[in-house]
Amino acid sequence: FKGKLNYGSGEKARLAGRITGQGLAVRQGPVSITNIAVASDVKLDPEYLSLTDLRVDALDGRFDGAFELHGFKKYEVKGKVTGLSVAALSKVAAVKENSFSGFVSGPVQVTGTLDRASDLKAAGRLQVTAGSGGVPITGFVEVAYSARGKTLQLGGSYLTLPSSRVDFNGTLGQQLTVRLESKDLNDFTPVIASITGT
Repeated sequence: FKGKLNYGSGEKARLAGRITGQGLAVRQGPVSITNIAVASDVKLDPEYLSLTDLRVDALDGRFDGAFELHGFKKYEVKGKVTGLSVAALSKVAAVKENSFSGFVSGPVQVTGTLDRASDLKAAGRLQVTAGSGGVPITGFVEVAYSARGKTLQLGGSYLTLPSSRVDFNGTLGQQLTVRLESKDLNDFTPVIASITGT
């Protein structure tokens, strides 16, 4: 951290500057993300925390945006992800490493409160472009998650593989419409392998 801390008798502490970090990791249950780098301008007072010009490098891609925390309770994250690796995301999701190739980009938003996990909401409009090696994927996914109802809504979304296309729309666990066209089901071997453990 480089910046200034202002504090005096009868005054509230205020901090402003820039933070950077490298070699960070996040582990939650089976999920593990390593080699994370962070850089951001920061402002902090007793009622408010903001991270602006925020950049997070992880999963071979990056996030650019901002984070706000009001009253050290209600938070909002808003920005854009660019070039997240489908192979790296697949590994986090326990799908066979390097089975799929592609990159995910698009706007994302997360809101919630620190003292109530059920207030978490997340949404994104994500474009998928093909990569090299493995099974290349392209497409578009519109997703919205609500922790309160534990619902995952998918807008008019689709994914294409070398010999297949999947269109999907609806809410997982409630009503989901899926349309699959394939000339070679081997496109889905990595998913089948992760489910069967073979």
